[in-house]
Amino acid sequence: MPRIEDYQDQPIQQVNVSWSSTADRASRSLRMDLAIHPCFSERIIINYPGYRGDIDGYQAKHRNLARFMQGEGLGAVVRGKGPGHPDFNGLTVDIQLRKMIDFSIKNSLRICGTVKPEIFLIGTSAGGSAVAAIAHEFSAVSRILLMAPSGDMEPRALHYGLGQFSGEVYILMGLQDRVVGGERTARSFYNMAARSRKREVFLLDYCDHHFSGTPNGRIMSQAPFYAFARGDRPNFPDPEGGMVLY
Repeated sequence: MPRIEDYQDQPIQQVNVSWSSTADRASRSLRMDLAIHPCFSERIIINYPGYRGDIDGYQAKHRNLARFMQGEGLGAVVRGKGPGHPDFNGLTVDIQLRKMIDFSIKNSLRICGTVKPEIFLIGTSAGGSAVAAIAHEFSAVSRILLMAPSGDMEPRALHYGLGQFSGEVYILMGLQDRVVGGERTARSFYNMAARSRKREVFLLDYCDHHFSGTPNGRIMSQAPFYAFARGDRPNFPDPEGGMVLY
């Protein structure tokens, strides 16, 4: 079996996506770009960025974090573009994420070394809204990490979906987030996750919607290692960032 240090992220590949529309009873198809970072860890971390988010992220933050998680053996990583991206040509937020999860499960043997992977989801902003709404639909999904989640999903779907999820929920929000509402929104997501076996909120002082600044960026990169830790969890977050936890 290859060593973790031998793993390389594969070039971004196009995946055929098909789905049926109940509205007009039509079948549709699309090619979706995905980047895959294999790791024989029996777990897959799916990263779903914010509205029209680039697959690599601003200054390659999603690519760099994926390589770090892969290299440290936290899990294999599958990542794509964010909801609302022009390439999706009207493909809805929830269908995009569902197809990413479907693809990861169907190809899990070559991605993470097992046909029954544990799936973790990271969703940022609009991506976090989608993760919260549909995570309960997949029994393989056991933990979700919501980074500054928004309310872009239809409210009833969001409340029902997160309310049905029984896994672990971790929410990271900046107190200076003027885009999605900061503490009030974080508390709302926390309350919706009433059936989760574990739920935690981290509120960061002096942090905006984009986690701007070196301390906030460092905390953002530490968050998956806390949420998806094997065994004992590391100390989180970095004290320099400040936080309120409940």
